[in-house]
Amino acid sequence: MFGQYAYLDNYWQESRRFPYLIEREGKLAGFVLVSEIHEANDQYWSISEFFIMKKFRLGGLGKLAAHQIFEKHIGNWQVSQIKPNKPAQTFWIKVIGEYSGEHYKERNEDERVIQSFCNKIMKK
Repeated sequence: MFGQYAYLDNYWQESRRFPYLIEREGKLAGFVLVSEIHEANDQYWSISEFFIMKKFRLGGLGKLAAHQIFEKHIGNWQVSQIKPNKPAQTFWIKVIGEYSGEHYKERNEDERVIQSFCNKIMKK
């Protein structure tokens, strides 16, 4: 329906990629693809794709799923959105802000907006 995702198979084959399905009341509601990134002297978690079907949006499912994913992968995080996608930026700023107690940084890089935070030392 949405076209072929070039790296989808890798999420079931590579040890640094993690696929998750999101369910609501026993029905498939979306998915999350998480990657562990290693660059030079930096390691962090990244949400490569995050999708909630339209009929399951606005009920807090996306926030719940994101918070659960953050809890599964402790460490440094970078979550990015393309600059024209203002709804995604609004969603992630709210979700990450609530999760981190507003302890995150935001930067613009190329054509992306990136929020970064660390949940190693966070106390829930």
